[in-house]
Amino acid sequence: MEPLSILRSPPVVGLASLAAQRLLSRGSSTSPATSLLGAAVAAAGLGVAAAGIREIRAAGTTLDPTRPADASKVVRQGIYRYSRNPIYLGDALLLGARGEVPEEIYEIPLGQAAIPREGD
Repeated sequence: MEPLSILRSPPVVGLASLAAQRLLSRGSSTSPATSLLGAAVAAAGLGVAAAGIREIRAAGTTLDPTRPADASKVVRQGIYRYSRNPIYLGDALLLGARGEVPEEIYEIPLGQAAIPREGD
């Protein structure tokens, strides 16, 4: 593995993004129900990613996305029957679990949104 290739690894990018989200959302409050839902989505994300990793290792092929030439076979069993890339799906669920949920409904009627342009 080349020296900086670990930085392009999906789990590393996902964890770095999660850490950045936590830093940027410090001081915001969430309700207990929202926290519980977020924990459930995060647990599902970790489970999906772990299942993908387990199937790749069981098949005896590479987990390194930077070295596709080392892939010895296409994995189609287990969780790969339902998702083409469960590791990325797990990362997305993990990141989505930390998203902020507004307390009130935000609504912009169609045709009434204004996008200011530079110089307006």
